[in-house]
Amino acid sequence: MADVESVPDGAGKPPPYKDPDDGRQRFLLELEFVQCLANPTYIHCVNYRVRRLELAATTELTKQRIRGVGGAQLATAIRSQEHNCGG
Repeated sequence: MADVESVPDGAGKPPPYKDPDDGRQRFLLELEFVQCLANPTYIHCVNYRVRRLELAATTELTKQRIRGVGGAQLATAIRSQEHNCGG
C-alpha cells in the first residue's frame, strides 16, 4: 500500500491530528471540570439553574397555551433564563 506522500494527486487521507502539547491542555480542562463536580456550590448552582429553566419553560408554555403564541418566543424566554444563576 502506498504512503500518503507517494500519491501524486493527493487523493490519500491527511495525516492524523497530532496534539501539540500531548493532551496536557485537555487533561487540565477535564481535571478542572471534575473539580467543579466535587464543589457543592457549583452543583447547587447547576441544580438551581436547571430547576429555574424548567420552571420558566413550564410557565411560558402555560402562558403560550393560553395566548396561542408560537414556539420561537418560548425558546427566547428559555435562553434568557440560561445565564441567570442565583439572581
